[in-house]
Amino acid sequence: MDNSYDASREAIKRVVEETQNNQNAREDLVQNILTLVGQRDEAIEDKADIVQAHSKLQMERDQLSSELSVLQGRMTEMELANANALRQRDSAVESANAAARDLQNHLSKANQEIGSLRAKLDASEKEANHQRERATKKQRGKKRGRGKGK
Repeated sequence: MDNSYDASREAIKRVVEETQNNQNAREDLVQNILTLVGQRDEAIEDKADIVQAHSKLQMERDQLSSELSVLQGRMTEMELANANALRQRDSAVESANAAARDLQNHLSKANQEIGSLRAKLDASEKEANHQRERATKKQRGKKRGRGKGK
């Protein structure tokens, strides 16, 4: 009975540790998401800077028509880099969200397992109490000269 009880306690400890590890991983994912959101905000600011630079280049076009093709090439590179960065960020956010969903599912399963183990532990404790009561009644019967203990 002690082995079953100890095994249940160990299983509960493992599940609690796993749940804590999962919670830590979830917090790390949340932190990563917050970092990505910060990077997205920076990318938005960078895009605003790019738009301002584009306007400035258009004003200078009248004065610098000979450099127009060079400036347009640079601007296109920056826009492509920005678009790639935005795609990469979106992909990272999607991956983080999927990982968070997977983690949430895992946490739900772990919580269900904890509930099941608690129920088993309660049943085990109930059975141990019942066995103790039976043994106590048997001992009382022996002391009083009744039962098999004569």
